[in-house]
Amino acid sequence: MRYTHDLTDAEWQFIEYCFPKPHPTGRPRQHPYRELLNAMFYLARTACQWRNLPKDFAPGRTVYHYFRLWTRSGLLDAIHAHLREPVRLVAGRKRHVLVDTLGLILLVMILPANIQDRDGARQLLAAWFARSPRRRVKHIWADDGYAGLLVGWARRLWRCAIELVKRTDAHTFRVLPRRWVVERTFGWLGRYRRLNRDYERLARTGETMVYVAMIRLMLARLAREG
Repeated sequence: MRYTHDLTDAEWQFIEYCFPKPHPTGRPRQHPYRELLNAMFYLARTACQWRNLPKDFAPGRTVYHYFRLWTRSGLLDAIHAHLREPVRLVAGRKRHVLVDTLGLILLVMILPANIQDRDGARQLLAAWFARSPRRRVKHIWADDGYAGLLVGWARRLWRCAIELVKRTDAHTFRVLPRRWVVERTFGWLGRYRRLNRDYERLARTGETMVYVAMIRLMLARLAREG
């Protein structure tokens, strides 16, 4: 019997190395570590008693024994700490997009949120110019959060002018030139629930998901115009 809380193969791979490897000449374990964890997840989710764990799992006394053992040894704390940083990196990411004057995406790059905006833009532009050296971009409008050495770098290396669009006062609203273009693009992407949050473990997968959404959007637009 499988339960919804059971670890998948992909999930188990993240923590499998934390447990002792079986001895090459020893007999197989009667209750694999993965199954013991699954029993603990079941108990945590359902709030059943140890002795009332389903018969598909190891006996309740055995599961409780390992729960106490791993608590005292600090193994469960270590696994928790091991997983926290990758999850923080997945949750703390930003989308940097380069769009044309119509708001159609030229390139998207997902980077850790602790990278400053101007450094993220530098990586984005370097990837674009390396990929499309013949498709010259002469002028770029950017949020003023990208201010700094980025402007001089783009002019010196790529002969590209970056014009920063300053934000308005927080208590007033005014349509700013060109700023609305990228904001509208993010609005389009917001229609796709998969993109409302960063569900992807790999940044590359998240980038591709943006392209998938844009493909669907452009197909719909072409069909309407046709």
